[in-house]
Amino acid sequence: MNNNNKKYIQFLSGIILESKSSTIINKIGIPKYIAEDMESRYGKYSIWVADSYRKYITKLLLDKVIEFDNEGPLGKQEIDNLFTSKDEDFGIFLSTLWQSKYRDELYGVIFDWLRGRNSGAVVETDKLDFKDLTAIEAYRRAANWHRKLETAEAGEIKDEHGDIIMTFPDGHYWIDLESSRCEDEAKAMNHCGISGSKGSKLYSLRKDKKPSVTVELNNGTIKQIRGRANSKPKKEYHKYILDFILSDLVKNFDYDRYKMENNFYVTDLESEKDIDNIISKKPALMKNQELNKINKNQTEELLKNTPEIFPINDIISGDLSEENIGNQIGIIFNASDFNHFSLRKLLETFNKSGEHFSEILTKTIKNNDLIFTFLKSNLNSGEDSNNSKMMIKMLVETHPELKDYIKDLLLNNKVLINIYSKDSKSVLKYLDIICLKSIFDKEGLIKALNILENPKIKEITIKETGLNYYKALISLIKDEIGSK
Repeated sequence: MNNNNKKYIQFLSGIILESKSSTIINKIGIPKYIAEDMESRYGKYSIWVADSYRKYITKLLLDKVIEFDNEGPLGKQEIDNLFTSKDEDFGIFLSTLWQSKYRDELYGVIFDWLRGRNSGAVVETDKLDFKDLTAIEAYRRAANWHRKLETAEAGEIKDEHGDIIMTFPDGHYWIDLESSRCEDEAKAMNHCGISGSKGSKLYSLRKDKKPSVTVELNNGTIKQIRGRANSKPKKEYHKYILDFILSDLVKNFDYDRYKMENNFYVTDLESEKDIDNIISKKPALMKNQELNKINKNQTEELLKNTPEIFPINDIISGDLSEENIGNQIGIIFNASDFNHFSLRKLLETFNKSGEHFSEILTKTIKNNDLIFTFLKSNLNSGEDSNNSKMMIKMLVETHPELKDYIKDLLLNNKVLINIYSKDSKSVLKYLDIICLKSIFDKEGLIKALNILENPKIKEITIKETGLNYYKALISLIKDEIGSK
């Protein structure tokens, strides 16, 4: 055996003997939280997922699609060093990206393809070379497979297997398929017919052996509930779904992340009485539902009896009173590591919890001058304007009612303007923010021009950036003001 082969076998032995998450942490450089999540979700594919994720993030950083270091672009060696050094800030950066986007939107689609490509309505027989398979190539293949699956001709179920657990006068029935995968169901429904988690079983709504809805149930928790080709179940099947979820079989919902929006949600029910019935009889079913679509009375009922179902519990400790929530929002905003990634999570969580909590967030932001405090802190910390711009854009996009408040704060608050006018670097950060036309319209541009033409600011800017730069900046802003 030559030396190269010996080293390779030793390397493989290390992978075999270690847990997959240990390999992902120690050999690939992925943070512990993501490594454990990868192993839990993707099992035997998790090492490839980790390796391809590192390569994918590296490419995005090199191509400047995403940015970690605000001081400028990173080189390949610098990125490799960040992975191997286990930099804490970089770990938070990777975790935020993983949770907010890539875990579900990229690898969720890929994993569904990897599990289902060898059976069902669309079968692939080639052997995958994981050594050279990139995340993008895998996603392209997965997306193409899903498209074929959705347009494949539906098959018929001839020999039905399973236990019929519920029947209806019109001939529809629910059948327990007594398995985590069913090729007949996959072919008839044009989806993979495979459960996404260990211990799950599939249930099918049928009539005359023709399925119309498939449910994945894991120890009482619904992971998926979909129609043909992974579409949202049609309204005509809601009454059967309602009886199924109100049965003793079902405890709650915790959806698989793949195409979550195509699942049946309790708030898809057209009758408020049906939703009221669920809240009254089985409020636990409202967990992981679209709580921003329920009315005020329904929110109050859930708060009174099952406050634990609201996603806001993930970031707010203690009771869900307005006072306690307001106090903790202030603590979150004033944390030294609070940035636009933190804000995105905060906004998403409040939005998922419903209008009641979004109103508390808006009220707290206004009454406690939290944006002012954040902008001041961000400027003093030496950060560039990107963090502040991202924050303002997200706030206005998710809470349009804050737009006028933010415009008034940035354009008319003399204390804040003075803070941003201490030197040319601060002035340019301020201009970079208020020149966002989508937020400040042309009022921000006009304000920027007035500031630059102020004799004191003009002198500072020319002294520190040069006359040519100053003239070019003035010309650019005037052109924007004059544009339609």
